[in-house]
Amino acid sequence: MNSENKAEELQNTISILREKVQKLGAEKDKLLDCLGLNLERQLQEYMAKLQLQSQRDSLLSSVSLRIRQSLNLSEILQTTVNEVRQFLQNERVILYRFQPNWDGEVLVESVETPRWSLAGKSVQDPCFFNTKDRFYKANEIHVFEDREKANLTSCYADFLAQLKVRSNLVVPILLTDTKTQSPLPPSENQLWGLLIAQNCSKPRHWSDWEIKFLQQLAIQVAIAIQQASLVTQLQNELVERQKAELALKMAKENLEIKVRERTLALEQTNLHLQREIWERQQKEIRLRLLERAIASSHSGIVISDPTQQENPIIYVNSGFEKMTGYRAAKVIGKNHRFLYRDDIHQVGLQEIETAWREKRSCSVIVRNYRENGTLFWTEVTTSPVQDPEGRLTHYVSIRTDITERIQAQQERDCFFNLSCDLLCIANFDGYFVRVNPAWERTLGYTEEEFITQAFIEFVHPEDRDRTIAELERLKEGVNTLEFENRYRCKDGTYRWFLWTATPVLEQDRIYAVARDITQRQQAEVKIRQSEERFRTVANFTYNWESWINPDRNFLYVSPSCKRITGYQPEEFIRNPQLLIAIVHPEDREIILEYLQEHFQQNQPYFVDFRIITQTGEIRWIAHQCQSVYSNDGQWLGRRVSSQDISEQKQIEQALRESEERYRRIIETTIEGVWVIDAANRTTFVNEQMATMLGCHVEDMMGKSMFEFIDEDNWEIAAANLERQRLGISEQHDFKFRRQTGEILWTSVCMAPIFDTSNQYMGAFAMITDITKRKQIEQALRESEERFRLMADHAPVLIWISGNDALRYFFNQSWLSFTGRTLEQEVGNGWIENLHPEDREEFLKVYQHKFQLREEFYLEYRLKRADGEYRWLLETGIPQVNQSQEFTGYIGSCIDVTESKKIRQQLREINTQLREGMNALEQRNQEMVLLGEMNSFVQASSSLQEAHQMLADLLKPLFPDCGGGVFLLGESEHYVEAVATWGSEDFVIPTLFRLDECWALRRGCVHWIEAKSPNLFCQHITQENVLPAESLCVPMMAQGNTLGLLYIAALTSGQLTPAKQQLARTVAEHLAVALANVKLQEKFKAQSMRDALTGLFNRRYLEESLEQEIHRARRNHYSVGIVMIDIDHFKRFNDQFGHDAGDEVLKTVARLLQNSVRSSDVACRYGGEELTLILPEASLSDTQARSEQIRYQIEHLQLHHENQSLGSITASFGVACFPEHGETLEAVLTIADTALYQAKALGRNRVVCATDRGE
Repeated sequence: MNSENKAEELQNTISILREKVQKLGAEKDKLLDCLGLNLERQLQEYMAKLQLQSQRDSLLSSVSLRIRQSLNLSEILQTTVNEVRQFLQNERVILYRFQPNWDGEVLVESVETPRWSLAGKSVQDPCFFNTKDRFYKANEIHVFEDREKANLTSCYADFLAQLKVRSNLVVPILLTDTKTQSPLPPSENQLWGLLIAQNCSKPRHWSDWEIKFLQQLAIQVAIAIQQASLVTQLQNELVERQKAELALKMAKENLEIKVRERTLALEQTNLHLQREIWERQQKEIRLRLLERAIASSHSGIVISDPTQQENPIIYVNSGFEKMTGYRAAKVIGKNHRFLYRDDIHQVGLQEIETAWREKRSCSVIVRNYRENGTLFWTEVTTSPVQDPEGRLTHYVSIRTDITERIQAQQERDCFFNLSCDLLCIANFDGYFVRVNPAWERTLGYTEEEFITQAFIEFVHPEDRDRTIAELERLKEGVNTLEFENRYRCKDGTYRWFLWTATPVLEQDRIYAVARDITQRQQAEVKIRQSEERFRTVANFTYNWESWINPDRNFLYVSPSCKRITGYQPEEFIRNPQLLIAIVHPEDREIILEYLQEHFQQNQPYFVDFRIITQTGEIRWIAHQCQSVYSNDGQWLGRRVSSQDISEQKQIEQALRESEERYRRIIETTIEGVWVIDAANRTTFVNEQMATMLGCHVEDMMGKSMFEFIDEDNWEIAAANLERQRLGISEQHDFKFRRQTGEILWTSVCMAPIFDTSNQYMGAFAMITDITKRKQIEQALRESEERFRLMADHAPVLIWISGNDALRYFFNQSWLSFTGRTLEQEVGNGWIENLHPEDREEFLKVYQHKFQLREEFYLEYRLKRADGEYRWLLETGIPQVNQSQEFTGYIGSCIDVTESKKIRQQLREINTQLREGMNALEQRNQEMVLLGEMNSFVQASSSLQEAHQMLADLLKPLFPDCGGGVFLLGESEHYVEAVATWGSEDFVIPTLFRLDECWALRRGCVHWIEAKSPNLFCQHITQENVLPAESLCVPMMAQGNTLGLLYIAALTSGQLTPAKQQLARTVAEHLAVALANVKLQEKFKAQSMRDALTGLFNRRYLEESLEQEIHRARRNHYSVGIVMIDIDHFKRFNDQFGHDAGDEVLKTVARLLQNSVRSSDVACRYGGEELTLILPEASLSDTQARSEQIRYQIEHLQLHHENQSLGSITASFGVACFPEHGETLEAVLTIADTALYQAKALGRNRVVCATDRGE
């Protein structure tokens, strides 16, 4: 009993304990849920605070960055109030600036609606005037949540109501010391204005962090204002400096303009004088030339004076004296009749007398007598000379001795008969018209015998063809030069003739000269023998030796011609004209005339000329030529020797150029040249020297140099000249006085002149105008002084260095900053204050930039006077002079210590923001890729096309990973890979069962690492290669499993939680997209195919046939069209019912699908009509295949519901593109017509379109 009681008590105790445990568990669960909710709420609040903090820091960074990057203060302020209002989400934010009388103006604002706008409004605060200066300067803020509940004076409340202020937060904007960048004591702070955030329509609570945020923002705005103020100050100083430089530049330009104008006027005057002098000189030259021409003329020139009785001769030239033998003194004062003696009745003289009376010119031929009594003929041209009033003043007669011409006319007829050469005139028919007696003397025939026979009959038979060819050339108007042939003598012998002939086509005549060269031919044999001897000697001479025969052909040319001309000796022998061809074009005409003259006179000659060698080089040749005779006096030719004298000519040319150069230097030098004698009188000045003094050269000649020097400088000039007497050459600056009274500063380089006995003869001076330089030097001194004053008062540190990189100038701001003297800083002394850690790197970059002459920017630390190292930003700019020569650098430094601290803080903030942005950018990139994947898959026309692109679309989403997309098969027991990606190291299965994947079995995502190998899916473990981690995500759509997204990584850490979430999203999107594509594919198939037969429908037929016709037209092949109709199909339906009819259509459709190629198209055209499209099938092929199908249909065994339906037949209409039409409609119409033809002919047959006429 006790045992039972104890057991019952124990049972009760257990029950009570169980209830307590359950109660405690419930309380624990409730407590845990409560703690979880609190933690979640606290986390959300903390995240919200962090987000607000991040936004606030981002806004502060943005404003700070904008302040550093922009100098546009209004833009910075406006953007600041816009972003503050957007961040605080209040109704109005304004920037309010105080005026000197403590009234204010709203500079910029950002309002929620225009009705709250105070833009540009000036505000007078009557209530807060006495206290706000002191209050805000102490950096106090003014804040209230609701005007109506705030403890405000009625005056101030009314004032705020007028401005529509309901809630207010006011932060002062205080400016600091611009030099030290440190805040001033409250009493000395400069109150610039207020940054105000307000609500106008409702109250608003202002949190502590919002107040702190606005205070930090006010500091940044103050920095922007101070920065703008400094920039404005610098710009104003720069403008003032530019104005000063511009004034200096304008003054210099005005001075230069005046100098140019004066110089131009002097140059124009000089040019005018030079022009007059030149014209006068030209007239004098012409007169002298005319005088020389008259004096040297071969014609006799006679001037007589008709104003005196008997028209006496007043002038005769030397030509008259030579012509008549009379001296000028003997004929002056006589009448011209003394020349004619008793022969005064000539017609020509009477004509002269008549012309003189009529005061006109005339030209006659008269007989004259010389002083010795000999007769000579002259052609007299006489002309009257009149003064400007038309009065006759003189007669000028020109007498030309034409005695030789008269005699030549008389002797010309004798010449033909007495010529030793054989002269003849012939016609183009081949007959002599006239021959001179030399023909009979030479050949023995009479003139009549020559004239009555064709001249070719006298020519040696071997020479006749050449003679006839030469005659043809004459008929074409070509002269004959040195043509040789043989003529027969009357005794039967032959003689050699050398011919020269000229055709006159209009007269049908040939004028020819033949010379008997029989003896010359014999002499040539002797010459050739002599040649060998000459060649042996000449081959070894240094000069170019030649032998020219009487016919002007080269018989020999020495090898030296190759060295001198570049041409081989054989080239001169083959082409005698080569010598003239290589003569320089400028010398050729003169040399031709010279050679012709001396060759005709058979005289030796010596001439220098230029040749152009084969390589194009120009050389000078000394050419000597003399005739050579045999022992018996026979002329054998000419011996020519040519010597290369190029080097000698070059020396001569150099001497001439040197003389000309020195002459031009004196005439054209920009320096003045002044020569004085021992008495300091001017013996020579050039035009430049005279122009510099404003004088003419003629005015200065003979005058003392002291006349052009100020009396104040005479003593200096006398001392300078005295040193010249002692033989001292020197250069110094000296001041002259121009004729206009202006000062002329010059640089004088003077040297004494001594004669051979060392007696002082005077001095030679080269004088350069340096007036501009002196003016520039003065301007530079003034500019440097202004620059020094500006630099010493500039708020930045300024230094200047020379081209040796050593600094020689520091402004007062620099010296005040370092607390050192200029002597301590110059050179490299300033480097002592450079921070030791910065020194090596600074000097390295500094010296490198100096070598490159580039502008540079450097940051370094420099010790301030109080011992603190401050960060400076230094800018160095290279300087050049007017000659663009590098002279050194000018640099400036600003203290950027505080800016660097702010930048460091901003960098830390930016780093945090950048990390967040990178993560956000990665998420964004993934979303872009995901969207791109969706777009591509949704745009796919089929599942197969979508599967092909999946690997390329998924690989960028999961870099360094491998994987695959698996879709459920038709059996729904397996999944098959439709896309895989990854390197060869990944082993991706292609097919596995659903129960081999934990994700598909459990219906949720399955991620596992290599440290838990037993939890890998079987489709992974069966490959015997385990990845570092794997992820399987089921693909679900509309509650159904479509497949699996599998991703694996060979290294840990690739499939982060973010990547896993991305995989879930990808699987969701991919499942929906693939389901849509599958559905679209199904709808497309339904729209293209006939629901009963499974064949393509009529719409698809028309589209397909249109494409096939277009392709056939482009590729030039045919397309077969077959229209099929089941015979008596309506009767079949009536007999067996529509279900049986449908079965027949299905059976025939299956037969067609099994009977055509993959490229063929089988369609249901409508009802029981079917159509086949057979690409690349000819008409005969289409007909044959139609016959095969007709036969198969005829032998079909049809059954429906265990009932035999018997057999059926079909009719076929066949057409072909392009034989039966060029368009879709035309070909179908022809095929349909052929089908009806088949039915009309009894059905169960194939009819081609070509059979329609049968």
